[in-house]
Amino acid sequence: MRDSRWLVPADSLLAVDRVADEVRQAVLAGRLEPGVTLAHRAIGEQYRITSEIVQAVLSRLENEQLLVRRDHSFVVPPLRRDELDRLIQVWHAVAPDHSARLCTGLPRSAIDKISGLLGAIYGGGAVSDDEKFRQAQRLQAAWLGPDTRSWEPRTRLMVWQPMRRYIRIGMACSRGLKEPRRSASGALTLFDAFSRRSPSAVRAAMSVYIDQLETVSELALAKFDDGTRPQRRLRIVV
Repeated sequence: MRDSRWLVPADSLLAVDRVADEVRQAVLAGRLEPGVTLAHRAIGEQYRITSEIVQAVLSRLENEQLLVRRDHSFVVPPLRRDELDRLIQVWHAVAPDHSARLCTGLPRSAIDKISGLLGAIYGGGAVSDDEKFRQAQRLQAAWLGPDTRSWEPRTRLMVWQPMRRYIRIGMACSRGLKEPRRSASGALTLFDAFSRRSPSAVRAAMSVYIDQLETVSELALAKFDDGTRPQRRLRIVV
């Protein structure tokens, strides 16, 4: 029988999930800018949660590499050209060959799922940026397939988590520019290659798709000057 002293109340877990998701989306979207310090007390007061829940939220986001610990505070990490270069390099080294191997055995249901995600992202409906981003994350997972577990332990912390922020902020910066249309074109070309189950076409299309994600991500660097803005303390989470 489990010791009841170590059971976390369900309402506390729900609070951690809720607040962590709100702060996560603010960091990913750049509403909490690179260099901002998250004040422990300010978060507790804003969300009316206990110090223990605040600490659980911050620790979770630290594990996701969306926050870094600095002394007794947590800081939104900077966006850096060298980091983006490394992320793209690793992605190029893993994704094209992996997806090329995957495409021949991908079930029709997975192809249909990708088609639905493409429609949700690029269909032009009234969908929030945050929801489009969530759909885009599901799409990227679908490109890489269910067997990503075989390489995620080595690459997840190096690529998947940090890359999300560059892409999400880049998406916000690309409104009215050609990048969304280019990304749509790249995604549709990749979908066509998957549908034809052509490893060579998937490999080439995935490389182009990654290059387009890099172009979108570079807009995030341009907005935040490679993370050189001065630190500011968190006043409110938007």
